[in-house]
Order: sequence, then C-alpha cells, then structure tokens
Amino acid sequence: MDEVETSGRGLVIAKNGHPVLRLVSYQLKPDTLYGIDQGRFEILDDIIAPIDITWEAESNPDRVIDP
Repeated sequence: MDEVETSGRGLVIAKNGHPVLRLVSYQLKPDTLYGIDQGRFEILDDIIAPIDITWEAESNPDRVIDP
C-alpha cells in the first residue's frame, strides 16, 4: 500500500489468474475546479498582444469557399 501511495500508480490484484481488484491511491476531490491547474503552465510571451500574421481570410475577402 505504501508503494501505491508514493508512486501514484495502481496495482491490480488477481485471484486464480483473473483480475479481481484494483488498488489505487486515495485522493480527495477539490471543492471547485477553479485554480486546479495553478502552477502547471508557464506563459512565455505576451498572450494579449496582437500577432504579426495575416490570416488567409483577411488577405482575400472576396474569396468564396465552395463546399
């Protein structure tokens, strides 16, 4: 049980060669999902500033796409 808790990986327990039970580490669910990914991502540039790329739709507004 200590190994499952520290590694975070589950363990399958079998009886007569057939899987019967899966032992996993117990984790409490957060009250809210707000902020659940805090600290997982890093913003490397200014995400609000406009980019210097012209979209194809803006370069030729008369072009019609025919499905």
